[in-house]
Amino acid sequence: MIKSAIVYGISILISLILCYIYEKKIDKSSFKNRLIWTLLIIAPTVIISGLRFNIGYDYLEYERQFYENKLNNLGFYLKEPLNMVLMMIVYQVTYNAVIMFLVYSFITMFVVFKAIDYYKDRLCITVSMFIFYMVYYLISYSIIRQVLAVVIILYGTRYIFEKKFWKYLLCTLIATGIHKTAILMLVLYWFNDENIKFIKNIKININEKVKPYLVYVFIGIFPFLLLPIIPKLISVLGIYSSYLSKETKISFDFMLYILPILWVVFIKRDEILEENKNNEFFIRMLVLQVPFQLMGGFIKFFDRYSLYPAMTQIILISILYKNLKSTKFDTLIKFGIIAWYIIYFIGMFFILKSNGAVPYKTILSYPVKNYIITNN
Repeated sequence: MIKSAIVYGISILISLILCYIYEKKIDKSSFKNRLIWTLLIIAPTVIISGLRFNIGYDYLEYERQFYENKLNNLGFYLKEPLNMVLMMIVYQVTYNAVIMFLVYSFITMFVVFKAIDYYKDRLCITVSMFIFYMVYYLISYSIIRQVLAVVIILYGTRYIFEKKFWKYLLCTLIATGIHKTAILMLVLYWFNDENIKFIKNIKININEKVKPYLVYVFIGIFPFLLLPIIPKLISVLGIYSSYLSKETKISFDFMLYILPILWVVFIKRDEILEENKNNEFFIRMLVLQVPFQLMGGFIKFFDRYSLYPAMTQIILISILYKNLKSTKFDTLIKFGIIAWYIIYFIGMFFILKSNGAVPYKTILSYPVKNYIITNN
C-alpha cells in the first residue's frame, strides 16, 4: 500500500507542480504554449494509468475484449459506436492493450484539462486538477468509458452558458457514443436560467430569498419521476438489463462525502453568485447528484448518473477557492477544502479500497505477450 501511495502521490504531485507553473508563469495566449504545457501536465498520470495491470474492476474485461477481437462483432459495440471506433483504431494500429489504456487515459485527461482551462480566468486551475485527482482520477481506472463520457459533458457546459444548443447537443452525442448514460445529460442545457427565459415571467408571491431554494427542492424531487419510466425503457432497448435484477437498498452513506461540500457552497452561495450568476448552474448540479445517488437504492443503474452533475465540483469549488477573502474564516475554509479532498482520497481509495486502485501493479508484472499466447 505504501508503494501504491508513492506511485500515485509522486505522479499527481509532479502534475500539480507543472500545473501551478503553467498557471502562474506561462503565456496562455499562445496556442503552442498551452498545448505543450497541457501535454506535460497530464503526462505523469497518463503514463502510470497506461502502464498499470489489473487495476480497476473492468481492466481484465477490457483486455479480454481487445485481444479476442470482439471488435468484429458489431452488435457488441453498436450501441456505443464511437467507443467501437476508438478501440478498433488501436487494435488495427498496435494490437496492444497497453496502448489502448494509454489512449483512453490520454483522451480523458486532455479533455478534463481543457474543460477546466476554459474557466482559467475565474478559477484556480491547480485546485481544479487537484480535486479531479482526489475524487475522479482513480475512478477512471474502473469505469473507463463513463468517466470519459462525463468529462466530455463537462467540456460541453461552456456551450450551455454560451447558449449554443447545437454544440452542446454534439458534445452529448459524442459522449453517448462512448457511454450510453450520457444521453440523459441533454436536459442539463435547461438547468441554466438563461436558457429557460419563460421562468422569469412567472410571478409567484413568495419571498425572493426563498425562491432559489424551492428550485433546489424541485431538482431533488424531479428525477424520482423517472423511476417508473426507466425500467420499461431498459427492457425495450435491452441495455443494462442486469441492473434491474441487482439487489439494492436505500443508503444515505454517500451523504457523508456530499454534505461537507454542499455546506461550504451554501454558506458561501451569495459570494459564489456574485462572482458570476451562471454559477447557479453548478450549484444545482451538486444538488442533482443527491437524488441520483438515492435512486441507485431502487435501481442500481441510477447511481451512475450522479457522476455527471458531481463532476462540476471541480469547477465550482475552484471558483469558490479563488474568490475566498483573506479573513480568518475564509482562510480556514481554504485549508478545509484541501484537507477534505486529501482525506477523501485516502479514505476512499486506500482504506475502503474503492475501484480496486491499490495495490498498484505495472504491466511488467504480467507481460501482455503471455496473455496473447495463452489465448491463441
